[in-house]
Amino acid sequence: MDFGNCWTAQTSNGYEWHGEDATGSNENSVNTGPFYDNTSFGQAGGVYLYAEASSPAAAGDKAYLMSPEIDLAQSSHPKMTFHYHMYGVNTGTLEVEISDNGGSGWQSLYSISGEQQTSGASAWNSKSLDLTGFTGVVQVRFVATRGAGYEGDICLDDISIQNDPPSCAAPINLNVLNTTFNSALLTWTDLNSAQVFK
Repeated sequence: MDFGNCWTAQTSNGYEWHGEDATGSNENSVNTGPFYDNTSFGQAGGVYLYAEASSPAAAGDKAYLMSPEIDLAQSSHPKMTFHYHMYGVNTGTLEVEISDNGGSGWQSLYSISGEQQTSGASAWNSKSLDLTGFTGVVQVRFVATRGAGYEGDICLDDISIQNDPPSCAAPINLNVLNTTFNSALLTWTDLNSAQVFK
């Protein structure tokens, strides 16, 4: 299944990723899933992705959401950000993996298990992953593992991979040379070539 921007879903069982419109109430199974997407939280009409935990999905089934190949060669500080919603007493595991060898091997970047929200109205959680250890062409995938029952939809929204260089490195070698009751003389080493300090 193709979700646009060349993201695709892969499954070998009844557990799979779907797109869902957010109406502001629970549309599918009760006691699982968000009422709103993350982008326009609190307003109906958004869209998100979810791994459907209802039958024919069974405990331990896996659903894969695959990115296209992404070239990080020009990114000095690549970062991946996404939002997730995991409401339901049977929520399984969400894992993020990356491959830098054409998909022949995958490395885990992040994993979280169990219920993370307390209701469908709960806000989404955000996660950022530093990808600076990877160069060249990579592929990312989300792996949802179904829990013990249908009350365990795993949901994703607002996935992005972008260059995120540090905006301002902290100064080093801070020294206090002289202090009085209303002044202090400080020195430091600036790593940013700043001209004005506030």
